[in-house]
Amino acid sequence: MRDLPPEPDLDALLSRLEDRGLGDIPLRAKAALQPFSRGSMTAATNLLDKATDALDRGEDERADHLIAKAVALPYDEYEDAPPAEWQAHMAIFMAVTDACEDDVDADDVWLDAALHAMAEAPPGGRATLRDCLVTMIQDYDMPPRMVRRIRSGVADLPPSRSWRELHLASDEERVRWIRETLLALIAFEDALI
Repeated sequence: MRDLPPEPDLDALLSRLEDRGLGDIPLRAKAALQPFSRGSMTAATNLLDKATDALDRGEDERADHLIAKAVALPYDEYEDAPPAEWQAHMAIFMAVTDACEDDVDADDVWLDAALHAMAEAPPGGRATLRDCLVTMIQDYDMPPRMVRRIRSGVADLPPSRSWRELHLASDEERVRWIRETLLALIAFEDALI
Protein backbone atom coordinates (compact mmCIF):
# COMPACT_ATOMS: atom_id res chain seq x y z
CA MET A 1 0.00 0.00 0.00
CA ARG A 2 1.24 3.51 -0.75
CA ASP A 3 1.91 6.12 1.90
CA LEU A 4 -0.26 9.20 1.71
CA PRO A 5 1.42 12.51 0.93
CA PRO A 6 1.91 14.88 3.87
CA GLU A 7 -0.87 17.32 4.70
CA PRO A 8 -0.37 20.70 2.99
CA ASP A 9 0.64 23.65 5.14
CA LEU A 10 -2.49 25.84 5.12
CA ASP A 11 -0.66 29.00 6.21
CA ALA A 12 1.86 28.63 3.38
CA LEU A 13 -0.97 28.09 0.92
CA LEU A 14 -2.83 31.18 2.13
CA SER A 15 0.28 33.34 1.98
CA ARG A 16 0.80 32.32 -1.69
CA LEU A 17 -2.77 33.40 -2.45
CA GLU A 18 -2.34 36.94 -1.04
CA ASP A 19 -0.95 38.24 -4.34
CA ARG A 20 -3.91 37.00 -6.38
CA GLY A 21 -6.88 39.09 -7.46
CA LEU A 22 -9.28 37.86 -4.80
CA GLY A 23 -6.58 36.64 -2.46
CA ASP A 24 -7.76 33.84 -0.25
CA ILE A 25 -11.45 34.82 -0.36
CA PRO A 26 -12.55 31.80 -2.47
CA LEU A 27 -10.75 29.41 -0.13
CA ARG A 28 -12.17 31.04 3.00
CA ALA A 29 -15.66 31.15 1.48
CA LYS A 30 -15.53 27.42 0.84
CA ALA A 31 -14.14 26.80 4.31
CA ALA A 32 -17.20 28.54 5.75
CA LEU A 33 -19.32 25.74 4.27
CA GLN A 34 -17.45 22.98 6.11
CA PRO A 35 -19.64 22.85 9.26
CA PHE A 36 -22.76 22.52 7.11
CA SER A 37 -21.07 19.80 5.07
CA ARG A 38 -20.09 17.87 8.16
CA GLY A 39 -23.69 18.06 9.38
CA SER A 40 -25.24 16.84 6.14
CA MET A 41 -22.70 14.05 5.73
CA THR A 42 -23.27 12.92 9.32
CA ALA A 43 -27.03 12.95 8.77
CA ALA A 44 -26.67 10.91 5.57
CA THR A 45 -24.40 8.39 7.31
CA ASN A 46 -26.84 8.03 10.20
CA LEU A 47 -29.82 7.48 7.89
CA LEU A 48 -27.96 5.03 5.66
CA ASP A 49 -26.62 3.04 8.64
CA LYS A 50 -30.22 2.64 9.81
CA ALA A 51 -31.33 1.75 6.27
CA THR A 52 -28.60 -0.89 6.03
CA ASP A 53 -29.77 -2.42 9.31
CA ALA A 54 -33.37 -2.38 8.05
CA LEU A 55 -32.37 -4.07 4.76
CA ASP A 56 -30.41 -6.68 6.69
CA ARG A 57 -33.58 -7.46 8.70
CA GLY A 58 -35.74 -7.60 5.55
CA GLU A 59 -37.55 -4.33 6.32
CA ASP A 60 -37.42 -2.98 2.76
CA GLU A 61 -40.16 -0.37 3.19
CA ARG A 62 -38.46 1.15 6.25
CA ALA A 63 -35.11 1.08 4.46
CA ASP A 64 -36.51 2.89 1.42
CA HIS A 65 -38.10 5.51 3.70
CA LEU A 66 -34.75 6.15 5.42
CA ILE A 67 -32.90 6.25 2.08
CA ALA A 68 -35.47 8.72 0.72
CA LYS A 69 -34.82 10.97 3.72
CA ALA A 70 -31.09 10.83 2.97
CA VAL A 71 -31.73 11.61 -0.71
CA ALA A 72 -33.76 14.66 0.36
CA LEU A 73 -30.71 16.22 2.03
CA PRO A 74 -29.46 19.26 0.11
CA TYR A 75 -26.51 19.03 -2.26
CA ASP A 76 -23.23 19.52 -0.37
CA GLU A 77 -21.46 22.52 -1.92
CA TYR A 78 -18.34 22.02 0.21
CA GLU A 79 -17.75 18.42 -0.93
CA ASP A 80 -19.39 19.13 -4.30
CA ALA A 81 -21.39 15.94 -3.85
CA PRO A 82 -24.85 14.70 -2.94
CA PRO A 83 -24.53 13.46 0.68
CA ALA A 84 -26.61 10.27 0.31
CA GLU A 85 -24.81 8.98 -2.78
CA TRP A 86 -21.40 10.01 -1.43
CA GLN A 87 -21.95 8.23 1.88
CA ALA A 88 -23.37 5.08 0.24
CA HIS A 89 -20.37 4.93 -2.07
CA MET A 90 -17.93 5.57 0.78
CA ALA A 91 -19.55 2.95 3.03
CA ILE A 92 -18.85 0.17 0.56
CA PHE A 93 -15.50 1.59 -0.56
CA MET A 94 -14.26 1.82 3.04
CA ALA A 95 -15.54 -1.68 3.87
CA VAL A 96 -13.68 -3.17 0.90
CA THR A 97 -10.46 -1.19 1.35
CA ASP A 98 -10.40 -1.79 5.12
CA ALA A 99 -10.80 -5.52 4.54
CA CYS A 100 -8.01 -5.41 1.96
CA GLU A 101 -5.69 -3.56 4.32
CA ASP A 102 -6.54 -5.96 7.17
CA ASP A 103 -5.67 -8.98 5.01
CA VAL A 104 -2.18 -9.34 6.44
CA ASP A 105 -1.95 -12.98 5.36
CA ALA A 106 -2.64 -11.97 1.74
CA ASP A 107 -5.05 -14.88 1.43
CA ASP A 108 -7.48 -12.85 -0.73
CA VAL A 109 -10.46 -13.36 1.61
CA TRP A 110 -11.51 -9.75 1.01
CA LEU A 111 -11.27 -10.19 -2.76
CA ASP A 112 -13.22 -13.46 -2.68
CA ALA A 113 -15.92 -11.62 -0.68
CA ALA A 114 -15.96 -8.63 -3.06
CA LEU A 115 -16.22 -10.81 -6.18
CA HIS A 116 -18.92 -12.96 -4.56
CA ALA A 117 -20.90 -9.86 -3.51
CA MET A 118 -20.51 -8.37 -6.99
CA ALA A 119 -21.95 -11.53 -8.54
CA GLU A 120 -24.88 -11.54 -6.10
CA ALA A 121 -25.61 -7.80 -6.00
CA PRO A 122 -28.30 -5.99 -7.96
CA PRO A 123 -27.07 -3.71 -10.79
CA GLY A 124 -26.39 -0.55 -8.74
CA GLY A 125 -24.44 -2.45 -6.10
CA ARG A 126 -22.57 -4.45 -8.73
CA ALA A 127 -21.54 -1.23 -10.47
CA THR A 128 -20.42 0.36 -7.19
CA LEU A 129 -18.30 -2.66 -6.27
CA ARG A 130 -16.84 -2.67 -9.78
CA ASP A 131 -15.86 0.99 -9.41
CA CYS A 132 -14.30 0.31 -5.99
CA LEU A 133 -12.19 -2.56 -7.30
CA VAL A 134 -11.07 -0.67 -10.41
CA THR A 135 -10.07 2.29 -8.22
CA MET A 136 -8.13 -0.04 -5.95
CA ILE A 137 -6.12 -1.36 -8.91
CA GLN A 138 -5.08 2.22 -9.61
CA ASP A 139 -4.50 3.35 -6.01
CA TYR A 140 -3.09 0.26 -4.28
CA ASP A 141 0.13 -1.60 -4.88
CA MET A 142 -1.45 -5.02 -5.41
CA PRO A 143 0.19 -8.28 -6.37
CA PRO A 144 -0.29 -9.11 -10.06
CA ARG A 145 -2.46 -12.13 -9.23
CA MET A 146 -4.98 -9.86 -7.45
CA VAL A 147 -4.99 -7.39 -10.32
CA ARG A 148 -5.66 -10.25 -12.76
CA ARG A 149 -8.51 -11.57 -10.61
CA ILE A 150 -10.10 -8.12 -10.35
CA ARG A 151 -9.78 -7.46 -14.08
CA SER A 152 -11.26 -10.86 -14.83
CA GLY A 153 -14.09 -10.28 -12.36
CA VAL A 154 -15.07 -6.90 -13.80
CA ALA A 155 -14.37 -7.66 -17.48
CA ASP A 156 -17.99 -8.28 -18.44
CA LEU A 157 -19.38 -5.34 -16.50
CA PRO A 158 -19.79 -2.08 -18.38
CA PRO A 159 -18.58 1.13 -16.74
CA SER A 160 -21.42 2.49 -14.67
CA ARG A 161 -23.00 5.85 -14.29
CA SER A 162 -20.99 7.75 -11.71
CA TRP A 163 -22.57 8.24 -8.31
CA ARG A 164 -21.70 11.92 -8.75
CA GLU A 165 -24.18 12.13 -11.65
CA LEU A 166 -27.02 10.49 -9.75
CA HIS A 167 -28.17 13.69 -8.07
CA LEU A 168 -29.44 14.65 -11.54
CA ALA A 169 -31.64 11.53 -11.67
CA SER A 170 -35.12 11.14 -10.22
CA ASP A 171 -35.42 10.58 -6.48
CA GLU A 172 -36.78 7.08 -7.17
CA GLU A 173 -33.69 6.19 -9.21
CA ARG A 174 -31.42 7.58 -6.52
CA VAL A 175 -33.21 5.57 -3.80
CA ARG A 176 -32.95 2.41 -5.93
CA TRP A 177 -29.22 2.92 -6.59
CA ILE A 178 -28.48 3.53 -2.91
CA ARG A 179 -30.59 0.51 -1.83
CA GLU A 180 -28.70 -1.67 -4.31
CA THR A 181 -25.36 -0.33 -3.07
CA LEU A 182 -26.32 -1.05 0.54
CA LEU A 183 -27.42 -4.57 -0.45
CA ALA A 184 -23.99 -5.10 -2.03
CA LEU A 185 -22.40 -3.87 1.20
CA ILE A 186 -24.43 -6.40 3.19
CA ALA A 187 -23.49 -9.18 0.75
CA PHE A 188 -19.82 -8.22 1.03
CA GLU A 189 -19.86 -8.15 4.83
CA ASP A 190 -21.76 -11.46 4.97
CA ALA A 191 -19.21 -13.07 2.61
CA LEU A 192 -16.36 -11.98 4.89
CA ILE A 193 -17.79 -13.93 7.83
